[in-house]
Amino acid sequence: MTRRVRFRTLIALCAAVGAVWWWVAQRNPALAGIEADSVRAVEVRFSAWGEEPPRAGGESNDRDAVAALVAVLRDGTEGTDHKCGSRGTLVLKRASGATVRVDFLPGHSAEWYELRYGGNLYRVPRAAFVEAMRRIGVALPLEC
Repeated sequence: MTRRVRFRTLIALCAAVGAVWWWVAQRNPALAGIEADSVRAVEVRFSAWGEEPPRAGGESNDRDAVAALVAVLRDGTEGTDHKCGSRGTLVLKRASGATVRVDFLPGHSAEWYELRYGGNLYRVPRAAFVEAMRRIGVALPLEC
């Protein structure tokens, strides 16, 4: 095997490993991987709930408000998923034009809010999440 063939084989192998790593990371991302500097705006969309029509959401491109929300999301801890449907969606808009969608569940607990992202359920401290959402311009209900 010539030196050129070995070099090309090594490059192809590195590219294949990189592609597999990227694919795995995209399939099961973690909230902690969302970087505040990459998010330029957030849109909050509520889903219909029972007989209620969807509530009005909100949107903000205030850098401090967006950074505060992302900080709360990054502190999420993984929990056990359950049957509750999503109450709404956070659409994080990146400078690149890409979006990240994080679903939030009903606020059943006075201690935390639950979120779904990347096929996982996360819990974030309720008070911090409610405050961050208030800064975005959205009031969250506590449904029990």
